[in-house]
Amino acid sequence: MARPGLAGNEGDASQSRLCEAILQDGFNLEQHESRLLELAVQQAGCNLTHAAKLLGITRRQLAYRLKQVER
Repeated sequence: MARPGLAGNEGDASQSRLCEAILQDGFNLEQHESRLLELAVQQAGCNLTHAAKLLGITRRQLAYRLKQVER
């Protein structure tokens, strides 16, 4: 929860700085999504259900996105 007088919390500010830095470096959404999916699957030991939970999506959504990356 944000403290009185502040527009957000430190986590929000950190995420905003990260997003701004990414956009300044010539952002490619498809490449970043592909890399993020790959990292989640690796961290989950190739367990797609667990990888999907890490990403905050369903297993079905993850499987669909992985198929789109393969094309």
